[in-house]
Amino acid sequence: MIVSNTTSDRAIATASSGDVILRAATTADFAGVRETIAASMREAFRAFMPPLERAGYLRHWCTPERFAREIGDPRQVHVVAEQGGRVVGIGSAEDRVTYAEMWRLYVRPEAWRRGIGHRVWDELTVWARSRGLARIHLESFADAAPSQRFYRGIGCAPDRLRVATLFDGSTLRVRLREYVAGL
Repeated sequence: MIVSNTTSDRAIATASSGDVILRAATTADFAGVRETIAASMREAFRAFMPPLERAGYLRHWCTPERFAREIGDPRQVHVVAEQGGRVVGIGSAEDRVTYAEMWRLYVRPEAWRRGIGHRVWDELTVWARSRGLARIHLESFADAAPSQRFYRGIGCAPDRLRVATLFDGSTLRVRLREYVAGL
């Protein structure tokens, strides 16, 4: 179990692709995390998010400074999945006192359907339970079919649907599906 960003690594076996290490993210992981998010967004969001909007999203939300602040926040956990020395997945959650807010779970497309997302999700839920939290809230792009299948497949209950912009200055309005998962 990863309960903070300072705990030790642990290896888990995947059925067909060798060992995947789940561990707490460090600032040295930034480039790999950003590449993982970009690759996942390119594949999962291509039907509704133009390349310029994806680039703007990454410029806004995925900066080294923001990542360092997030990792240093004791209310947050950041789990990377690493395979062969390469980041292939990232999950992040924050303790919001009465629930956990999961605001990042990305896996490289070539690693989809290998159980990596499930393992990262499991680590986030174990972390939330260890903090006495009873549920996880998250938002996912409603038009990202792979994300919707994943969250429903792990038992998240669809909640509200809302429309929002991607980031300050973005002109793209996206549909966000909110989910709640009991722990």
